[in-house]
Amino acid sequence: MASPAAAQDWFLYESEVDQFTVNFPNEPVVENLTFYLPSGKATSARIYTATGDEGIYKVTVVDYGGLNEQDKANAIEDGADIFRHRDGELTLDEFGFFEGSDSQIMQTTNPDNSRSYIVVAYLPERSNLPKLYILEGITPAGGVVAAIFQNSLGWVDSHGTRVRYQRDVEGNRYRVIPDAGGAPLRNRLP
Repeated sequence: MASPAAAQDWFLYESEVDQFTVNFPNEPVVENLTFYLPSGKATSARIYTATGDEGIYKVTVVDYGGLNEQDKANAIEDGADIFRHRDGELTLDEFGFFEGSDSQIMQTTNPDNSRSYIVVAYLPERSNLPKLYILEGITPAGGVVAAIFQNSLGWVDSHGTRVRYQRDVEGNRYRVIPDAGGAPLRNRLP
């Protein structure tokens, strides 16, 4: 017998506008909004929300284009602070990597005993994607872990080719050339 999460028809969603991929249980609803940085600056953002049998799954994409270097340097911490200062118990808060980009991986137990599984990520400057990506999968108390969502974050370039980075021995980042592990999701070349 399939578990509730396995019974859902999860699929790899690709946003051409915000150049990310993530597993969703169904087509998300997209909402435009204004996002306020701790400095008080306002910038545009979009929230992609999909509701499934076992939870609510959101990706918030915040546009950092045109913001100063200090705002960009603080992007991950500022995004993570949203969850650090929210009601509930923070049960995991650690630095991580998604596709070679710096990120913060978090988990919280919310006041209603639901659980949030969170990733806050910002790509390297060389990616030319000056955006903060905030994922939150919220599952009910005792529900299935949102790992199929939380661990699926990825990025694509304007041609639909996977974007990921690695570090050399000196700590410099370089883009991994697409191969069998980084083949285009969909070739959008003319």
